[in-house]
Amino acid sequence: MKGLNIIDKYRDKQIDNVVYSHASDIDTVAHVLGIDSNYLSSQVRLHIPWYSEKDLNEKNGLITIREILSHLKSDLSEFNVNYMVHRKLNGIDSIAGNAQVLKKGENIWIEDSSQKKPQLYFSDIPATFGLEIQKSMHYIHHAREDTIFHFGLVLEKYVAPLCYAAFSELDRKYLIDALNHFLPTTCTTPKKVMVMTRAFGYNPLPKNMMSTLFSCSSKRLKENGYDYIITALNPFLGFRGSIFLGASYFPFATSPMRYIYDRYGSYINRRSATSNVIEQNYTTPPILWLVHPLKRRDLNILENWEDYVLYDISRAEYLNG
Repeated sequence: MKGLNIIDKYRDKQIDNVVYSHASDIDTVAHVLGIDSNYLSSQVRLHIPWYSEKDLNEKNGLITIREILSHLKSDLSEFNVNYMVHRKLNGIDSIAGNAQVLKKGENIWIEDSSQKKPQLYFSDIPATFGLEIQKSMHYIHHAREDTIFHFGLVLEKYVAPLCYAAFSELDRKYLIDALNHFLPTTCTTPKKVMVMTRAFGYNPLPKNMMSTLFSCSSKRLKENGYDYIITALNPFLGFRGSIFLGASYFPFATSPMRYIYDRYGSYINRRSATSNVIEQNYTTPPILWLVHPLKRRDLNILENWEDYVLYDISRAEYLNG
């Protein structure tokens, strides 16, 4: 798949080696905290740029990784309590093994080894709960108050989503310019564009669940007059992007990623940053932006387009918003 080759180009092999070499340390701390080891691994990667390349080279980065894990033990000490409350509210633990999501028309259900076929419902999620997922569950740990749509898949007899996606209006000029530069002239001019700012699922998710959520979300946004959805993918954090590529999201641009921290080394989201922040020490690769057309004609054009070239958003464009 062409998109996977593009994504792999923006991985940091040195960081991959450091993280993979110390996976046992990460797994041990994840077990102590009662959280998913992949989630903790992403948190570790998010905090690595606080350190210098020298820090990561010394003793293969072992001291640095253990220092980050010690820091995260404190930051994530309450994560498991919130996580278990959410799991009780959404019923994820009632699903048996080998589960998969099936959809026919408007009907969505789960098939698993228990022979039961519980129904799933695509639903608007109350903003208060959606923002809570963004703040306490998603790896960025920051709520986007500008979120317009909170969507999720909800299991029958439960009140909270098994998986969740948040959408905001596109408000960054550099992304609008990049999208216009990338799209073939035969595609619809992007006038109404949504940004998928958050996507989260409670492991272990049944097969096809996130792709089903993305499909239902796309249909709803198309009904609301939107032309495209875009979203960011950060290979530096270990994300491979296959779920997006499988849902017909296409890489269209790269942009710089500015990692900033408080004086204790805790990561701060760009939108919530103040003037009193500390810049990253480690040089990181850019992030990727992906686009999903909501009109079938535009989707067909991109699926059959072999000559597209990513637009590289400059640092100046990025800083100017």
